[in-house]
Amino acid sequence: MKYQYLILCIFISMLTSCATIFKIDTQNTSDHLEDSKMIGNNYIDKQLYNKAEKTFLEIVDNYPSDADSHYKLGFIYYQTGQFDKSRNHYLKVISIDPTFHKAYYNLGVIYSTKGHQSYNVHQASAFFKQYLSMQPDSPYAEKIQHWLINHNQLASAINLKKTGNDYYRKNDLIKARELFEQCEPKDKEIHYKLGVIYKRLGLLQQSIAQFSRVIEADKKLTNPYYPMAFYYLSKIYTTKGAYYHVEKSEYYLKKYRQYVPHSKTKIARKTKKHTKKPVKQKVAEIIMSEPKPIDKQWIEKQTQLIMTNNHMPHKAIQNNEPELPPNHHQHIMDKNWVQQQIESMDF
Repeated sequence: MKYQYLILCIFISMLTSCATIFKIDTQNTSDHLEDSKMIGNNYIDKQLYNKAEKTFLEIVDNYPSDADSHYKLGFIYYQTGQFDKSRNHYLKVISIDPTFHKAYYNLGVIYSTKGHQSYNVHQASAFFKQYLSMQPDSPYAEKIQHWLINHNQLASAINLKKTGNDYYRKNDLIKARELFEQCEPKDKEIHYKLGVIYKRLGLLQQSIAQFSRVIEADKKLTNPYYPMAFYYLSKIYTTKGAYYHVEKSEYYLKKYRQYVPHSKTKIARKTKKHTKKPVKQKVAEIIMSEPKPIDKQWIEKQTQLIMTNNHMPHKAIQNNEPELPPNHHQHIMDKNWVQQQIESMDF
């Protein structure tokens, strides 16, 4: 039993020593690779392309899956005018590492260069578009865009954006998305609207990427153009599921309120409505209208008769009773009434 225990301990110690040797060997291999790359890069900086070529060829022979070494060989061959070899090494780079965006750009340059067999507009367009999709804020973006438009590989970005905005206002998210995605390079407005579209379509990862680009572009500004990007990100992180994150949601909501402070709502006080009592209108005084010319003449005539009859006996007055005009009212019959009318009128 003791011997078995001793053998087990010896076996474990042997495994441990082998692991230590393997780790040391791996570390030595990594150091050797980095040293070789450093030597090759120094040759490239000094434009000693022959020595740099030999160095990186040795690296590729020992480490065929090292994408960076293939990329350096592609650069060396391009500088020396060997475009076919350069193209092959760049293609090898993207086959090893599809995210190596510099290789896509260089392939686009090779295929867009006139004067050699590799010239192909459609191939160059495909590589350039792939590069822009990975690096929309690249300093080469505008130059690539002009090339694509001039070679009929891309519609005018202005027209695409204008048409996309029309569909966006109409809430046609699918068509707006297709047009906005074709705009190369995309500006902040397009990134923001794509973020909104992706969120509404449930593509949360893509929405987060678009809003993050907007925030990064507005980072240097005191007041960002699109503070709603913070608000949408806070909403995304409150959505239950893979992206649910309370701390991130609170962080973005705090940033949104920092740039868009909410105004305090004023509490409306209840005040009694003072209703004005209706003012009693005074009854309008009845003003008699001036008599018509015919009636006026008749009244003057009656006045003269009354004045003359004041000195006559009662019978004489009865005998000389004036005749009423045919157009006058029949209820005017006595002198008292005529006298009252005279007194009430202002001639």
